Amino acid sequence: MASRKTQKKSPPRDSIRAKLGYTGGPWTIEELRAMVIDALDQAAATGITHIARANLYLNPVDAQGKIVNRVGRQPLPDIDVPHPYRSAADEHGL
Repeated sequence: MASRKTQKKSPPRDSIRAKLGYTGGPWTIEELRAMVIDALDQAAATGITHIARANLYLNPVDAQGKIVNRVGRQPLPDIDVPHPYRSAADEHGL
């Protein structure tokens, strides 16, 4: 009888992979916004209350699904959102 090797458990993951619009598409910005909100709602439903950081990679296409790598004559920009906007009420605990 062959000996069985015990499989090592992989360490717990420190991130969640959310695949948005994995099939179908192309999606409009409004549809993608709804998918992002749905992914966040699903994360919240698991009990997650805070996120340290998030990366969102967007693959722009035209309405027919053809890859877009320029907007007009400009190459696609990197977008940096450093932190969420906090209202005056948030700042004062209201």
